[in-house]
Amino acid sequence: MYLSCLTTSRSLTDKLSFDVGLQEDCVGEACWWTIHPASKQRSEGEKVRVGDDLILVSVSSERYLHLSYASGDLMVDASFMQTLWNMNPVCSGCELAEGFLAGGQVLRLFHGHMDECLAISMPDDGDDKRSTAHYEGGAVCSQARSLWRLEPLRISWSGSHMKCGQSFRVRHITTGRYLCLDEEKGLMVLDPERANTKLSAFSFRVSKEKVEQARKRDVEGMGIPEIKYGESMCFVQHVSTSLWLTYASLDAKAARLGTMKRKAILHQEGHMDDALSVARSQTEESQAARMIFNTTGLFRQFIKGLDSLQGKNKSPVPVSLPLDGVVLSLQDLIFYFRPPEDELEHEEKQTKLRSLRNRQNLFQEEGMITIVLECIDRLNVYNTAAHFSEFAGEEAAESWKEIVNLLYELLASLIRGNRSNCALFCDNLDWLVSKLDRLEASSGILEVLHCVLIESPEVLNIIQENHIKSIISLLDKHGRNHKVLDVLRSLCVCNGVAVRSNQNLITENLFPGRDLLLQTNIVNYVTR
Repeated sequence: MYLSCLTTSRSLTDKLSFDVGLQEDCVGEACWWTIHPASKQRSEGEKVRVGDDLILVSVSSERYLHLSYASGDLMVDASFMQTLWNMNPVCSGCELAEGFLAGGQVLRLFHGHMDECLAISMPDDGDDKRSTAHYEGGAVCSQARSLWRLEPLRISWSGSHMKCGQSFRVRHITTGRYLCLDEEKGLMVLDPERANTKLSAFSFRVSKEKVEQARKRDVEGMGIPEIKYGESMCFVQHVSTSLWLTYASLDAKAARLGTMKRKAILHQEGHMDDALSVARSQTEESQAARMIFNTTGLFRQFIKGLDSLQGKNKSPVPVSLPLDGVVLSLQDLIFYFRPPEDELEHEEKQTKLRSLRNRQNLFQEEGMITIVLECIDRLNVYNTAAHFSEFAGEEAAESWKEIVNLLYELLASLIRGNRSNCALFCDNLDWLVSKLDRLEASSGILEVLHCVLIESPEVLNIIQENHIKSIISLLDKHGRNHKVLDVLRSLCVCNGVAVRSNQNLITENLFPGRDLLLQTNIVNYVTR
């Protein structure tokens, strides 16, 4: 993405300014900026030094990169007013040693060379259990709840190589919480507001032997690479208390039951096998984990806002719902889960399909489908946009229909082509079909239903006549809608075999009281 001068303008106070944003391509002059020294001690053409004050000028608009407070909100635009910017590097790509740990990277912390990594509990386990960390093996090693980011402390280059003895904080990617020492509860995963530096600072150590080290001055630049992914074994020590990151021993009962989890704790001595190895995450899964953090936070804020509109949690003051952010986020997620193009070569298409299923699984494991369903249930309380406007205002009512339909489209995107995700709806078929009566979202619901019918053949055996009547009734409401026809067609065939019961029900409801001899491709295929 490139910092670019856009053609739009949001500023209410400066009509000659332009918006500044990010664009994917670097075509044209919009993303080009010239650097000018702000100090008279620097001259044009001289090398830029770390810490210099700079003025950035857009090549396309010849305006300055400016920080303004338009309409009370802090925003960046291209204006004729100047703002001084300071140049501070965080990382050097040319000096970054491949395969070595650097600050800001997303990784998993494995217990020695075993298949157990540090993680938090599943979203279904509740917030209390998610506030503790544990060592767990199995499928968690490929899930987003085992992803952490190391954030170095008190250094100038946050993306430099990590070294033993250097302080850092460990942040969980999908929740945004930090690994901390709570004075009462021990090792916890706490929100950023409660995780100060004293509680959350850790460091890597080569051994547990106490070694007096002289204070070293921070090395400028990337530093010397020390900790190698998959090879280096390090102990983790809490900086302020000198306690070691270790695990609680399982009791005899838990051992007999084959419990895969061992609670992570801080202890004065710990165990001999407390050393950890680090494994860097794949770029795609770390990107997906960051999206999960951003979107789940936004949707939970949206749900909280909807709850405060009525009922016991009704707020006495007007509630501002993040409608624009929700719409844009839904559109981005639908695009993110789009299937690969049909024109691609077979091998490339299969690679993209595997990547898509991995993204769907990561989001499902972090409870995204549940959050989407909660948003749908909250919005379905209102029958029409006018009904919604009585509680949220007229401006919010304009987005109500769009958000409801986008939520169903996102739901379809999360389960399309993914049999395990589609299977989650097998027991909720009545709920899904009952929503077809809502015209404002019937298009999105039909997509969800079509995905479930194709990927979960067992659903075809529990289809009832009232389900088929509800689907056929949409032909009267929408006419010859291809989505309705796709759903009806998927009811008739399962893995190339005709489902006679569903075919008879559809025929009887479309042409009641008539004796028909149908000659179709399906009949030909079955009778050959």
